[in-house]
Amino acid sequence: WGDSFHFGFRQQWEGHVHAIRNSQNFVAQKLQVGDMDRVLDMGCGIGGPLRGVVRATGANVTGVTINEHQVQRAREITSKLTPYMQERCHYQVEDYLEVKGLEEEFFDAAFYMESSLHCEDRTKTFKEAFRLLKPGGRLVAMEYNLLPGWDPKNPEHVELMRKHLHGNGAAKTPTIEEDLEMIRAAGFEIGEHFDFMEKGKE
Repeated sequence: WGDSFHFGFRQQWEGHVHAIRNSQNFVAQKLQVGDMDRVLDMGCGIGGPLRGVVRATGANVTGVTINEHQVQRAREITSKLTPYMQERCHYQVEDYLEVKGLEEEFFDAAFYMESSLHCEDRTKTFKEAFRLLKPGGRLVAMEYNLLPGWDPKNPEHVELMRKHLHGNGAAKTPTIEEDLEMIRAAGFEIGEHFDFMEKGKE
């Protein structure tokens, strides 16, 4: 996986690295930010997507993760990059369900790169993002959801879900509408939502 733990689409002749980059560039585009705009990465891991967004936009991005080792590793990777990147990449140990060390209404945009899946009630972390964003700030969230074809009575589906939850350290996976409702409950208005796989087919 390298420094990014997420999926992406790619052309047939492209490799995994391109798939990862394509997803990060897609999120960067949706954030609609520019040089030194303040962006929040909720659940940043070791910072792969964060650095991808910085490369694509020049934004000033702060990532939070509950894992101290991940912050140390992210800082280690960033220390070997250019001064341009170092100036724009920041990492903090924070629980994204209760962020204590960041200023309210400070960020221009925020994103989740498949990172909200670790909590069952995603409303809690979405409320934190809403609180930390400036009024009118933009949220971009790549989410794990159940599609209409999910059948809880199908043993194959159940086994695939078990492996997903265990392998990704994930909590209960909501339906699309359940997830949208958690985002609305946090205070956001839904500008658009879609199946990312369908974007890949385009």
